[in-house]
Amino acid sequence: MAINYQKKFNRRKTDRRNKPVHKDFLYQFVTVVSIAAWCLLIAGLIAFHFARPEFIGGHIQMGMTRGGGWSPEYQQMMAMLLQLSLGTSVISLILKMRRCRRKNDFIGLNLFFVFGISVVSLLSMP
Repeated sequence: MAINYQKKFNRRKTDRRNKPVHKDFLYQFVTVVSIAAWCLLIAGLIAFHFARPEFIGGHIQMGMTRGGGWSPEYQQMMAMLLQLSLGTSVISLILKMRRCRRKNDFIGLNLFFVFGISVVSLLSMP
């Protein structure tokens, strides 16, 4: 029985605890996914800028008609980008939670921020 355990242990190429972080594939993948989540969130906020109705102040509004409401094309794009941002942040959070189980490992607050902003934005969409 001890021989089988020794064979299994010898099959491992490198111990994950001794491998540098920049060479760990899962860590790199989670980093890329979290950067993608941030980029999607920023793209969703840019789509929000173009989707919202034009602001006309009260002192300018006299005699002017208001120019339409929300742009449906940009609103759909904004919803899609926010959903993708939410999905990628959830995937990254799950992978990080499964990977970081030690006391000195940290999950990182940035993904919680992306998750929270995406959820609040999706819930408050018109």
